[in-house]
Amino acid sequence: TGDTVNIDYEGKKDENSKTKWAVCRQLIDGDNVTFSYIENYIRFYAGMTPDEMCRVGWECFHDKFQRKFYPEMKELLGNLEEYGIEIWVITASPELLYQRFIHEELGIPVDRIIGVKSCIRDGIVTDETVRPIPQDAGKAEALNTFIKARPILVGGNSRGDMEMMRESVGLRILVNPDDAKPEQAMGGKTVKSYWENDPMTLIVASDDRPDKSIEWTTGKLGVARNPSHPKP
Repeated sequence: TGDTVNIDYEGKKDENSKTKWAVCRQLIDGDNVTFSYIENYIRFYAGMTPDEMCRVGWECFHDKFQRKFYPEMKELLGNLEEYGIEIWVITASPELLYQRFIHEELGIPVDRIIGVKSCIRDGIVTDETVRPIPQDAGKAEALNTFIKARPILVGGNSRGDMEMMRESVGLRILVNPDDAKPEQAMGGKTVKSYWENDPMTLIVASDDRPDKSIEWTTGKLGVARNPSHPKP
């Protein structure tokens, strides 16, 4: 697996650490559904090799999230594969962070795991993002740009998946949707209320609650946690 990649920049005095920590503070204080947040996310990892960036995501997954995939999701993916249906992943996070552990955990080919792409120059990840950026409408653009086929099923859980879910020519699956925050892009409706009257959308619940055995860094930094969705 190689050595652990060191990305601990807090309190260090060298210029690289100070620059990286400043970006980290922008991420902590920023809104994680904006394009500027995504660009800062990419800027934070710029300077690594692709392998190092893959290892960061892999190490984080194995340290905090292994064995926490929704079992229903694994069962669904297994059934789809059995019927010969191609499975793709589109994420608004840097794809290099996700590709290795998703491939190892779910068996999805790396080239079918699409996220925010960085320009790689001379073997180094740069802070230049490749368009389209798969956030909000950009997820639908990424689908049409990189996959080039209309899906028969699309799954999502948030406002950021709306445009991508509309691309489905068949079913949509909405997992643990928010039913508290009105979304302007959804006509002032919550994510749940926007989709619940669509006959082609199936709303499902999976058990999603914080692991109380882990002391999350977000709590120390004052970052709001995602809402808990305990399964009824």
